[in-house]
Amino acid sequence: SAVFANNFSTGNNLGGTLLISGTGGLNFSGSTFSDHTTIDSTGTISLGTTNLNNGKTLSLNSDASFSSLTSNSAGVVSIAIGKTMTITGDISGNGIIRGASPGGVGNISFTGTLAQSVDANYQLGDGSNRLGTINISNMTSGGVSFNNDVFLTTLNFSQASGTSKATIASGQILDITGDITKAVSSATAIITGSGTVLLSGTSAQTIAAGFGSSTSDRLGELEVNNTAGVTL
Repeated sequence: SAVFANNFSTGNNLGGTLLISGTGGLNFSGSTFSDHTTIDSTGTISLGTTNLNNGKTLSLNSDASFSSLTSNSAGVVSIAIGKTMTITGDISGNGIIRGASPGGVGNISFTGTLAQSVDANYQLGDGSNRLGTINISNMTSGGVSFNNDVFLTTLNFSQASGTSKATIASGQILDITGDITKAVSSATAIITGSGTVLLSGTSAQTIAAGFGSSTSDRLGELEVNNTAGVTL
């Protein structure tokens, strides 16, 4: 059965991993995870304002939506292959969101109606466990700001119209091995900021986004490390 509640929390130090499974849905205004937790349900999962404590791992074997995510002590969110974490607010604290080991390539969708940011101590993916696709449909002037490194396969600007923007902070890298796409060809996609976009694929990559929006809003650096070629 589905569960609807204002808040949900796990206990401290259960000594193992809490498994939440079945066909029912979860709908919480707020969630706190203080133990390793795996969510594996075919129902609709809505976790609301989410806190991940004590360096624990939240494993998503299901699609799940978040209002925001805050971690402390190097928390880990692990997303299974083909599953998507959808978030409307910020990702803050310190930790990593990555594909499930080994080699899982989960996805993240940024769908906020206010500007969204990922904190400087929160990394998205790593060299061994990249994220699959990051979808951005946030159409605010601030868009989505990445203040730490991002390792992914594909970046998709998924808004139906208008402009979406990703900003890479100074000293940070967005490392992508696949294409940068737009869901609608008439929409506008911009990647800007003082950071670096690294195109590191082993097969040809196609880029459908603009780098920078003007002479006063340039991308810091574009680095191509792909011998198969890149089409801009």
